[in-house]
Amino acid sequence: MMFIQETIGQMLDDIAAKHAPRDALVFAANNVRYTYALLAQEIDRAARGLIGLGVARGDKVAIWSPNLPEWLIALLALAKIGAITVPIDPAATRDNLLYILQQSECSGLILAGGDDGQRVKTAAEIRQDLPGLRRLFGVGDFTGTTMVTWRELVAGGADVSPATLDKAAAAVRPQDPVAIMYTSGTTGQPKGVVLDHPGLINKSMVATQRQGITADDRLCLFFPLFHMFGNTCIALAGFFRGAALVMPGSTFDPAGARDLIAQSKYGDVSKLPPITITTAGYGGIVGGDLDAIIAEIRKNLGVEVKVRQLEPERFLYFLNEELDEMYETGWIADYPHPQNFLDILFNSTAEYNHGGYNNPDVDRLLEQAAVEKDMDKSLAMYQDVEERLVNDAACIPLWFGQSYYLVRPYVKGYSENPLGQATLNEVRLE
Repeated sequence: MMFIQETIGQMLDDIAAKHAPRDALVFAANNVRYTYALLAQEIDRAARGLIGLGVARGDKVAIWSPNLPEWLIALLALAKIGAITVPIDPAATRDNLLYILQQSECSGLILAGGDDGQRVKTAAEIRQDLPGLRRLFGVGDFTGTTMVTWRELVAGGADVSPATLDKAAAAVRPQDPVAIMYTSGTTGQPKGVVLDHPGLINKSMVATQRQGITADDRLCLFFPLFHMFGNTCIALAGFFRGAALVMPGSTFDPAGARDLIAQSKYGDVSKLPPITITTAGYGGIVGGDLDAIIAEIRKNLGVEVKVRQLEPERFLYFLNEELDEMYETGWIADYPHPQNFLDILFNSTAEYNHGGYNNPDVDRLLEQAAVEKDMDKSLAMYQDVEERLVNDAACIPLWFGQSYYLVRPYVKGYSENPLGQATLNEVRLE
């Protein structure tokens, strides 16, 4: 596949023109439906509204909301005018929200209130601590607040000419940043990853090419949109192929997902093609971790999962010769360093990259991490790679082993090197 050097705005304009009458986005909870023609119109209306309110190229605007059609329209409108989207987990605590808004230097926040209104209250409080947060936009009914409602935002776009939008869109360059996506913060403070237009576009195109996704497909958008798997691996990836996205609701509901499958061309989960997981072993015996994953898929979606078991001596050969839907494997590092796992298994040119994973941004980070002399910076790069692998669904980490040794109180000086090998030259008995 040729590397695409375009902006997301250019890509969506082309796709919308090509697939104008086809479904682009369906929000099943409210029975809201957008064709590609209507979606393009709504994106332009929102983009013009943002321009009218002073949002410009390079401005950072956060989205703090559950899954809604406006979430995606905002993302695409911001991208079209060169602004930078900062997705935030709708369940983020006040401290995490404040940290991300401050660290990313956001000048705007788009939010949708929950049933208890707490998200609105929190945003209003935080605004007092962030003088740079000049604009608050609300999706829903925000009567009596100082926020600009989504309806007012879109309506205000009528005062901005299409020529003004065209000029703003033409000024955007592919290499411009389009999003800052933050890690979960499990290993410290969340870390922002700056992404450009070609990064998101080409990652999506490569993935959908391998998956065989076309404009005839309908994708269930069940994953939270603040997460890269939701906003890129499903949403943007589907849009760039002209597929239809079906959003069950604002949060994931297994029963709702099953209902949508029932309404699809398959008609019933029993008619869905099974998922095949390839694993190594003998006699059809499946490990407990894999068995648990299969049970959850069957329980939540009712989708049949088949296990294809190969003898260990044939397993790796077949992984290299074919592209499997999913496969289970393990890895024992030769030395305790992230490079011995990440670079060896997920670099696009690595011999042991059996899944054929290919992400130029990951390759670049691995190369930089390998030569970075500052250990903290190098580790941060490897942690960034780990987050991207999970977001790209390149792997699902399940477990790691840990060994414990009992040392008698009278044995002194016993220690092990990082490889787990005992160093006995200083051992003494007392």
